[in-house]
Amino acid sequence: MDGLSMWSPEKAWGPSAGSSRFTFVIMHLFDRRFFLSFTQQLSMLVTNTHLQYFEGSMAHHEPITKYSPKTTNPVAKDLTVFVGLVVSGVLDIGVLESAARELVEQWQMLGGTLIRTTKSFSLVSGDIVDFESRTINKTLQTYFPVDFHVEKSNIPTYKAQPQGNGADKCFHFDSFRPLNLLPKNLLTVRVTCLNDATLLGFRVPHHFCDGESVYHVIKAFRDIVAGQKIKTLINCPDVDQPLSLLLGKETKFPIHEFELDDAPYLHPRGKLLAGIGPWVHYVGYAISRMIGAKIGITQKSEEKLIHLPGALVEHWRTECQKELEQTIDQTIMRIPTLSKLDIITAWFLHTSLSRVPGDNGSLDLMYNFSYRFALPSSAPNEVYLKNTYYELRIHWPSLSSFQTATLASLALRIRTSVLLSKQPEIIKSNLEFQEQHITELVAPGGKDMRLGFLPFLSSWAAFEYNALDFSMGLKGGRKLGGDEGRVVFTLPRVALPLGIMVDPLAVVLKDGEGGYWLRANLSKMGWEGHLQ
Repeated sequence: MDGLSMWSPEKAWGPSAGSSRFTFVIMHLFDRRFFLSFTQQLSMLVTNTHLQYFEGSMAHHEPITKYSPKTTNPVAKDLTVFVGLVVSGVLDIGVLESAARELVEQWQMLGGTLIRTTKSFSLVSGDIVDFESRTINKTLQTYFPVDFHVEKSNIPTYKAQPQGNGADKCFHFDSFRPLNLLPKNLLTVRVTCLNDATLLGFRVPHHFCDGESVYHVIKAFRDIVAGQKIKTLINCPDVDQPLSLLLGKETKFPIHEFELDDAPYLHPRGKLLAGIGPWVHYVGYAISRMIGAKIGITQKSEEKLIHLPGALVEHWRTECQKELEQTIDQTIMRIPTLSKLDIITAWFLHTSLSRVPGDNGSLDLMYNFSYRFALPSSAPNEVYLKNTYYELRIHWPSLSSFQTATLASLALRIRTSVLLSKQPEIIKSNLEFQEQHITELVAPGGKDMRLGFLPFLSSWAAFEYNALDFSMGLKGGRKLGGDEGRVVFTLPRVALPLGIMVDPLAVVLKDGEGGYWLRANLSKMGWEGHLQ
């Protein structure tokens, strides 16, 4: 059995096996309490409660107090985003708590709650300041279980970390809920002061914020600590109408000449399935893999950190661009400029799958894509918080062809898929799908898609967390000429419901020094590909 294959009822008992057999295994491998918790959450997710939209004002009017998104990614509505920041030096807890209170006072939606009894989930503003702090008499080196210091090198570096939420709990010491149930409060801030560093933890529901919006929240918090004026929080564009209707107005999307034989996979019905059946199939598939790992049927996945030097990534990008220029007839196809993220994604996938036995079955990458550029822009002094992404399905007809492809050709397919996805008709079709199925459960699925060969990648490389400076909040005042108060490491996590873990999985972000970190989850065979 290869490292990416999941144990499933179909493999164990054949395609005719019914859901009763899957339930039998669940009940006997987990105690009754776990099974009841799972069924209770499933019941909560599919509750058929009447939807009441709040008809608010446009973004330039008074902020609304209740908001039910008219356009939202149904795949993300049950996910929670955690961001942990390691700040050098000891920050003043009083200053941080005061900043959290002022942030909620100015951006009242952050003091609100998530209402899960409506479809889609509603957001209600309020004045809750969910702030907790603690002081631990230890140094960062003795307390924090991740060594994120990297020697200057021209090769990838791999760092071990505790499995599960071991490292995350250093930041979010009481913020994780059983089975990753959704939080009620829209913003949670946690502070841990060590002898020589401060750990800041932020938690928000993914239904409320994507990675970019979370960055806006944390930057506003930092700006208040620094004594700076923050932007005005305005209403989301879909307060009055679905976002797909806004795209019908004047657009300035780039037009590209590239075509792919798998362009239909970029449309929603080629990559997502709506309804409780597909959702239960996907979740059951993921849980069966977790069970298989516990009893030794499948390989356990392991999380590690990968560091890529900026010079190495740029060298790869330059060499790949040269290869494309030498091998592609530019009279037939205009060669796009590859991005560093294209290279990182191609390298990670190719290396992670290099030890897996090849076959003629398909391989698909689920790649998070932000469409915020296509929405009406806000004024320079204004910002809105919104989940504005959906998943691209980047398709390869066979695993074997993927494994034998060059890094340049893999990066080219990723780049052309992204460029195609910026076309108005593709964005519109994805938003319309979200709006049509806003009250339903949605899961990955489609023609030729194999759930055991479905890696996920999310890029946070656009967010400059390590450029944030908290030095104005240092205990005893700011110290000139040093690095104290600077963010030196960022640890993001997107928690899936029921404690599900996906592999291959990677979240990419900058290291603040020109390089990149990948927080990756891979099977044993996947890591062997990196270490060979």
